Parts: sequence; C-alpha cells; structure tokens
Amino acid sequence: MKSEILYSESLFLCKNCPNNKFELTFQSKDISYNLWYKNIANSKEEYMSEKLYETIEITDLKDMLNKTKELYGDKPAYKIKQKDENTQPNYKVITHKEVRNMIDALGTALIDIGLKDKRIAVIGENRYEWEIAYLSVVCGTGTVVPLDKALPENELENLIERSEIEAIFYSSKYEEILEKIKQLEKEGKFDVIHAHDWLVATSAKTLKQAFGIPVVATIHATEAGRNSGIHDEAQRYINDTEWLLTYEATEVIVNSNFMKGHVQGLFGLPFDKINVVPNGINITNFNGIERDYEFRRQYAMDNEKIILFMGRLVYEKGVQHLISAMPKILSNYNDAKLIVAGKGGMLDDLRGQVDAMGLSSKVYFTGYLNAKQVQKMYKCADVAVFPSTYEPFGIVALEAMLAGVPTVVSDVGGLNEIVDHGINGMKAYAGNPNSIADSVLSILYDGKLANNIAKNAKAKVKEEFNWNKIAQDTHYIYEKAICKTVAEKQAEEIEQEKAKKAAKAKNTDSEIVNLLNFKKKHAYA
Repeated sequence: MKSEILYSESLFLCKNCPNNKFELTFQSKDISYNLWYKNIANSKEEYMSEKLYETIEITDLKDMLNKTKELYGDKPAYKIKQKDENTQPNYKVITHKEVRNMIDALGTALIDIGLKDKRIAVIGENRYEWEIAYLSVVCGTGTVVPLDKALPENELENLIERSEIEAIFYSSKYEEILEKIKQLEKEGKFDVIHAHDWLVATSAKTLKQAFGIPVVATIHATEAGRNSGIHDEAQRYINDTEWLLTYEATEVIVNSNFMKGHVQGLFGLPFDKINVVPNGINITNFNGIERDYEFRRQYAMDNEKIILFMGRLVYEKGVQHLISAMPKILSNYNDAKLIVAGKGGMLDDLRGQVDAMGLSSKVYFTGYLNAKQVQKMYKCADVAVFPSTYEPFGIVALEAMLAGVPTVVSDVGGLNEIVDHGINGMKAYAGNPNSIADSVLSILYDGKLANNIAKNAKAKVKEEFNWNKIAQDTHYIYEKAICKTVAEKQAEEIEQEKAKKAAKAKNTDSEIVNLLNFKKKHAYA
C-alpha cells in the first residue's frame, strides 16, 4: 500500500503507515537519500535523551577557542596563499595554536591602549585577519561592531557616528573613506540641525534620528496664514508637514510675537518652546548712498512726492488697498505719485484697477528691480507704505526705516510690532484705504513729524535688528536645544536602567518560582 507523505514547514506526517513509521526516498542527480522516521508518536523527551554523537560542551566563543587549541593545536587552521612569482602555489599554514596566541596578543594590546569595554568596529574583506580582529574584541576586550563592507560611503559614515565606536580595524581598501571620516571627527561633530520651513522637514527628522542631535526649526510664515485657512489637499499637506517640523523640533523660532501666538494656536505647541527672534538687516546697506535725482526723474517729476511700495504683488501685501487710497491722497496733496516696485501674480489685476480708477498718470509699476536699483529707489522715496493684510514680519519696512524714509504700515502681524505710531512710523488699519490715506497725508503735510519719525526709525533698526544681536539670540536658543536633548537622553538612560533592573528582578522571581515548583514536583514524586 502506497503511503501518502504530507510536509508542512519542518513536520512530516505519514498516513497509512503501520505504527506511524515511514521511509522517505528521494533522488538528487545520481545520489539516493533515505530518511527513516521512527515512531513519530513517541515523546520529545525520548528523542532528546538519545545521543547520536559524543559532543563537547562549549559555553562561549572564548571557551570554544581554548578547547580547539587543546584538541587541534598544531593542526592547520588556515592555509594562506602567498604572493610568489613561481607558477606553483605556495601556502602559509597557520595552526590553531597560533590563531589562539594571536587573539590573546591582540586583545591584550587593545586593553593596554585603553580600549577595555569599548566599542570597536571591524570592516574588511573575508580573510583570516578579519576573524582575528573580531575574536580579539569579543573574547574579553569590549563590544565588537561589524560593519558591512558593501555599505556606501555616506551610510558607513552614518553608522560609525551612531555606533559611538572608539576604534576601527580596517583593510587598506577603506583607508581613504575612513580618513575622510577621521577628518570630520577632527573638525568637530554637528551639535544641532537648523531647519527652515516645511520643505526640509523630512530631511531634518531623518538627520535628527540618525545623529541623535536636536532640531531647531524656523517658521516665518504658515500655509494657513498665507491663505487665510486650509482650502485644498495641497495646502493640507503643507500644513501637516509644517506641524511635523514643529513637533520634531526641540525649539521653534518665529520672527514676531504675532507669529508666536499664531503658531502656538495652529499647531498646539507648548508656549515656552517657541522663541521670538526677529529678522535682521545689514545696517551698512545704505552707507554712502545719496538721492540720485537722475534715477528719480525716470519715475516722477521733481515736484512730486514719491509714495513707495516695495514687495511682491500678491493679495496679502495689500497693494490694492493702497491704490484705493490714492484718490483721497491726491485730492488733498496733488503733487504725489505712487511707485509700485516689484512683481507678482496680481500685476495685471492691479494695472486694471489703476486704469479703471483713472490713475494711470499717478501710479507707476517698475517691475523687478535689482539690489542697486532698490537702494536708489528707497533713497528717492518720500513715504514708504506697506499695507499688508497678513505679514509675519515685514523686512521691507526695516529697509525703508534704515534708508531714512518715513514709513506707514498696517496694524497686523510683525509690522504692528516694528512700528510705534507717531514715534518711529505711522500705522493704518489693515484693509482700510481711508486710514492709509490719513497716515500718508500726515507725513506729507508735517515735515517735522516726518524727520523725527525717520531719525527714530533708523536708530531703532540699528539697535534692535542688527545681525550681531540676532546671532547672539539664535546661539542662546541652540544652547537651550542642546541642553534639553542632553537632559532627555540622561532621563531616557535612567528609565532604561530602571526597566532593566525591574526585568532582572522579575526574571529572578520567576526563576525562584520555577525552582520551587521543580523541587515540589520531585518531592511529590
């Protein structure tokens, strides 16, 4: 009767076999293999007690090396092919005794140079030197970190950094790569990752996890703020990525108190995690630059006061409200002209608005200006106006103030914090053309007010918005982030140690219970 053999993973079952016995025969090329499985119904203990071969008990690798040396001391462990001009192969024999002596000598040398209980990496080709290095570490010196020789350079560098090794065994093939890594170590490790805005959120998170160092994130604007909410999936993706960046960051930097409240409310961050560091400006930007009348005459006549807007032509910059304010301004001060410098998606709409209002002779669009032209334009202006409806900071206002131009801003966001009304600038209600016109006319009509405002504004910019001060504030935040990360690591290590002790105590209790149960069973027996 033919027996049916079923195989599942490592279990053979035999149907129609007498006494649960079967014989399995299969072919491989010209060799027949026979497997006889005896009485599978017997207990596991019975087979465990049957010894097929005499074995040597080995407790660890060190014990294995010692016993191998005793048993096979002068027998070959390796045969190494020597480089020889002769056609006949020449092999060098290394015995088991010599291998053990090499391991002892190398391990002793490692301890002598202070590498006891340290992490030591090994990387190289498959050769006996690799094994000697590996075993010399694991047999009492420290912890070995075997590195995959197939890893690309950047991953190898990352792994060396993360494993916190003290020394590396390597073959000559990896000398150039490791010299580069050694040079990086010499120059100093990175202490903090500074990520600016959502585009680098994923990279910052990956680097943080790879190197175990803190992230400081700068958020100068949000997708929700720019669009007055989240209206589609693309905006939702950006908003979620912004949240991820602030979540992963140890410290978050914003450029105004307005943005601090906005980011805290939008992403639910702890208030003390958010730091205000304003944008800065090079305080020497306008040194040696005077009003260029030839340049000015390209845009306005000598008798006309220039009202300047500088920036992107997008809705939140509020240029449309400034254009709407021009009829009131011109009805009270006819010798004025609005210069709109910049480019953006609303250019055609704004031109259409100007034409519809009959202001073509009093509003001029310059288009893009280069850095030199921007400096000259500020120096030619009599009033600078920034009527934004959403503005996290407003660095253009700083530029105008530093250039000595009396400045009008809307009372929103960072602009509201930069200017003190009537002291170093004028404010207007956001989105209100009538309020904008009133503030502009106050400067045009009152020369003394305009001079005082310009003088105070320049002094404020030089004192509060210079790069030295901003660098000091940023450095302090870096130190905060690093200290927090160190404290978190220490707390985590303490918790891990407590967990290890608790687990060890639990295992000890379990072993005692098992021992008592074992003794109790034997007592009953």
